[in-house]
Amino acid sequence: MKELWISTYGWTPEMGNSLSDEHSKLEPPDPISNSEVKRLSADGSVGFPHVRVGHRQAFIRKRPSASHRGVFFCKKNIVKWASINPPHGTDSMTDASTEWHHSLQTLRLNRRMAIVDWPSDVIAPEQLGLKKEGASILVPETVRFYDEAYLIDQLNRIDVSASLRLFDAVDSTNTAMMKEAQAGSVGGQIYLAEFQTAGRGRRGRNWIGDFGRNVAMTMGFSFQRQLSDLGGLSCVVGLALIQVLEILGVKAQLKWPNDVWVNDKKLAGILVELVRTARETSAIVGIGMNVHLIPEQLELIDQEVIDLRSLDVAISREDLVVAIYDNLVMNVGLFAQEGFARFVPAFNAVHRLHDVQAVLTSGNSTQEGRVKGVDHDGALLFEENGAVYRIAGGEVSLRPSNFGKT
Repeated sequence: MKELWISTYGWTPEMGNSLSDEHSKLEPPDPISNSEVKRLSADGSVGFPHVRVGHRQAFIRKRPSASHRGVFFCKKNIVKWASINPPHGTDSMTDASTEWHHSLQTLRLNRRMAIVDWPSDVIAPEQLGLKKEGASILVPETVRFYDEAYLIDQLNRIDVSASLRLFDAVDSTNTAMMKEAQAGSVGGQIYLAEFQTAGRGRRGRNWIGDFGRNVAMTMGFSFQRQLSDLGGLSCVVGLALIQVLEILGVKAQLKWPNDVWVNDKKLAGILVELVRTARETSAIVGIGMNVHLIPEQLELIDQEVIDLRSLDVAISREDLVVAIYDNLVMNVGLFAQEGFARFVPAFNAVHRLHDVQAVLTSGNSTQEGRVKGVDHDGALLFEENGAVYRIAGGEVSLRPSNFGKT
């Protein structure tokens, strides 16, 4: 039986799931044990110690009622700028690291500093997209740092319970929130960074970006559900990004489980990490989106990438963050109520590899077959030699069969 699919972005959750149920007899996912902290990959893989499951416009729309989202967000006021302070204090920071954080704060405030004041034994200014002019280090005129007051105002218009923390530099917004999640609820928290010193992507990769140019954000959601109930969450996040990009006039596609592609080049990545405590499951949702990549950074990236600047998209990073948050809250709210099944037709409609010949790599093993879609919990349905396999776990890579060939 051939899969039904919806051919354009016009799908909405209210349309329901129009896919056939030819795979309804597939095995359910293996249960995830209830250790205190796990690592759940966006594709459903499990490991330890925790699992990994960038011109101002208005994008604010009417919000769903509070009853649809109150369960996900704790009641907190949006806090003020957390400039140079790491989220866990400075005790573990070296003197050089502290000095470097202060240097970035100086550049944000004054847009210049003396070269002699730049700390030694750290990343070179040019690698952050900064300029040297005479005896000074300068922030290029094209760089616009986050407007804290504007962000607070716009996020409050969406949800007064959101809590913003903004860093000049942090090792990783996901790492910072993961540590917080092990101590208490992170529901409703939003972490933003002008620069990440150790940004993380899936499969242990670094996420590379420039100071004040791209989006590195992490949002926290709280669920009264088990880890095994949250399969497909990264796909839901990806659909929220597709919705934002559609508003911006960008025709983007998803690549299972957590990449956003434009013209077969990576624009954004998603890293979902789950922490289970005695009271709840916290989802730490990290998003990196390329807004403006400089040549020095492009040379460090080992895959084809694209940024919004090259796509002639004119939007401030603040409005981009607000639009992402707005759409993600709505998607996650529906996901919490109804699960991933409601999103299956939408994901298949924008999946770059839906019904396409592809190569699936896991460790040293490589399979070639056809992608048949995703199932009710976000697992990939992969057909090889007439048999359909359900790929729900493991550190896997998925690429078109002809990818990179001319």
